Amino acid sequence: MTTPTKLWYLENLQVLHTLTRADVEHLHGRLLMQTFAKGEAIYFDGDRSDSLFILKTGQVKITHRSAAGQEVILARLGPGDLFGELTLSESGQRYEEAVALDETLVCRVEVSDFNGLLAANHEFSLEVNKLVRQRLKKVQSRLSDLVFKSAEQRVRDPLRELAQVHGKRVANDPNQVVSCASPTTTWRAWPPPATSHQTVTTLLNSLEREGLLLHNRRHLFIKRLNQL
Repeated sequence: MTTPTKLWYLENLQVLHTLTRADVEHLHGRLLMQTFAKGEAIYFDGDRSDSLFILKTGQVKITHRSAAGQEVILARLGPGDLFGELTLSESGQRYEEAVALDETLVCRVEVSDFNGLLAANHEFSLEVNKLVRQRLKKVQSRLSDLVFKSAEQRVRDPLRELAQVHGKRVANDPNQVVSCASPTTTWRAWPPPATSHQTVTTLLNSLEREGLLLHNRRHLFIKRLNQL
């Protein structure tokens, strides 16, 4: 099997689907491909914000630390996702950290080169602006959850979303849903902000004792969705 080239990766990234072939080839000549090991930081809070990244393979988490040192996971990203995009609307330094969750391959592009594409392609500019707005909305939502919701609410609400987005109904019963896998292995938004895996496990076990769901490391079966 032929090894994918850098150009092949670019042509198959959803975030770039509005670009022309000429635009993609121009970008191909201006970016740098980098590999990061599991647990390695791609950039730190406080770093200079002079570039952004396109995730090709692997997974990345975007985090922010409170003044007390508490880590909040703002997003979990997969292949095709753009990140570091807040550098397009902010100047100076970064206010988040990006860390590889496994061996990860990314494209790094300078802001000046990316801005050139935005200026030359109106449709692409609209798509990127939409992405930035959606990302900011999600970040604001997660920070709001951190401030106003209890740990139990921060687990119950994502479980409902997981069921609605990724679940399959059982025997036409709207309250019985089987997910394709457990939230801890498939859901990018997991765990909820400022909620440790130990707390999540404790709460899942409590919900199971209440008869609302069954779970293991691979599967999640919600028995009474309307009561979550």
